[in-house]
Amino acid sequence: MRIGHKGHGLKITHVIKETVALHPESCPGCGNDLQDEKGKRVESRYIPEIKIETTMYVVYEKHGQKCGAVSCGEFPESVSSTQHYGPHLKAFMVMLSQVWSA
Repeated sequence: MRIGHKGHGLKITHVIKETVALHPESCPGCGNDLQDEKGKRVESRYIPEIKIETTMYVVYEKHGQKCGAVSCGEFPESVSSTQHYGPHLKAFMVMLSQVWSA
């Protein structure tokens, strides 16, 4: 976003972990060294870090104390296979497919 321009993009709600300053080393017009010049910030761009969090579901079996019958816990309907993508990753993949197909 340019300084002084009212942005219309995503609101930055996360903590900035690192800031990388990108200063020009020399003037493209005269070739003068600009390393000692103070400079003015004119634009910023953000790259959010995507983290993958994994939830493991474990089914246990138990035996009835009186009759010895075996009873097992059950996976939720949304966990239908041994390797599964959660709803957030699925939504992200749909978003990417829309962006790349545009």
